[in-house]
Amino acid sequence: MRMNNIVRSRNKPIRATGDGDEGGRGVRLEITVRSRLKRWPVRSEVIHRASQELADLCLPRRCGELSVCLLSGVAMARINQRFLGHTGPTDVITFDYADAGLGPEVAVCGDRGSCLDFSGEIFICPEVAAIQGAEFGVSWRKEVLRYLVHGFLHLSGYDDLEPSAREAMKRRENLLFQRLDREQGEAWT
Repeated sequence: MRMNNIVRSRNKPIRATGDGDEGGRGVRLEITVRSRLKRWPVRSEVIHRASQELADLCLPRRCGELSVCLLSGVAMARINQRFLGHTGPTDVITFDYADAGLGPEVAVCGDRGSCLDFSGEIFICPEVAAIQGAEFGVSWRKEVLRYLVHGFLHLSGYDDLEPSAREAMKRRENLLFQRLDREQGEAWT
């Protein structure tokens, strides 16, 4: 069940694969960033750089592919209704296809042994980011960065359905967001 065909991009997607030596963890994750939203311009390379760092921090020893798609409110509302049964757009939706058993269980990562095969997508809605960013006094781009962190945490096993799990996830989200904001903050203004 691939959903990449929902978003047809006029922009050429950025693809990059870790060289297998990020932090000594042997991560080989191909990350594709797509956005065709002219009203909400974010440089794909900025999202890619943050995604690569988050992959190194949140998905150690994962092999495979990840797609990050920025969608309009209308497109996000369609996905939200179709897959979650909720009406209207939302901030971020994450799909972990490996967790759903939609891929091989084990792949080889270079000479470092085997790791879990991985396939996932993170859908982010900048329109919702603008509304929520205004409520919290931050730019919509910084809110998009927060949603990216949130998506990666879901892919790494965090859940936010129960209050205690939500609190743990929020603490981790804040730490990762602050780290990325310190290191890459100017690119997100």
